[in-house]
Amino acid sequence: VNGENAAGGFGITEEIFRETISAGADVVTTGNHVWDQRDALVFAPREERFLRPSNFPKGTPGRGSGVYIARNG
Repeated sequence: VNGENAAGGFGITEEIFRETISAGADVVTTGNHVWDQRDALVFAPREERFLRPSNFPKGTPGRGSGVYIARNG
């Protein structure tokens, strides 16, 4: 699920991320507004199912890519 701008058009919060995962999303992707909500800087590095853009510079918090198995196989 694309979580970009899920927080009223400005990034994504941890609460919205968790609600999205609880609703059945396997992975939440983001884009260039990922850090508009500063708490994303805190929770992104510890969440395997949260993806920030892979073209961000080395050292940027979070994962830029991953291989996932969907819940439905």
